[in-house]
Amino acid sequence: MKARLLERTPGATGSVRILLDGTPLHAIDRLHTGRSSQSPPAIGDEFEPSFSYQVEEGTEPRLLTPVDGPAERLRHLGDCDYDAVGRILSIDSETPDRRVLVAKVACAGCVLPSPLDVNDPSLIGRFVAFRITQLEVWRA
Repeated sequence: MKARLLERTPGATGSVRILLDGTPLHAIDRLHTGRSSQSPPAIGDEFEPSFSYQVEEGTEPRLLTPVDGPAERLRHLGDCDYDAVGRILSIDSETPDRRVLVAKVACAGCVLPSPLDVNDPSLIGRFVAFRITQLEVWRA
């Protein structure tokens, strides 16, 4: 899914505001470094985003019971921090020997790495709640 760059705050640890699937998101600007050899998008440009984040210190992500399973959401708490509920989409291997597995979580249009160490395929479709600090956006 493509995002549109709406605003950029300059500086070494600048932030951006993007629009993803109709949802505005505030994130730390990593569009000029890292994962893509393409130049960073300009204001108004569309791009394929990739996200990383930190789980808020002192909080633990938790699996929700099927009864608790609310809709996916990213509720903005200020700066680049969010209260998140996501649905586990997949468990994929990051290495050819399949020793490193990474689960993907859908949160209101974003696909994020899971905050939980998940390797049980029966958890696909379950919801997980977690608190994000420092949401970062990269160009995929």
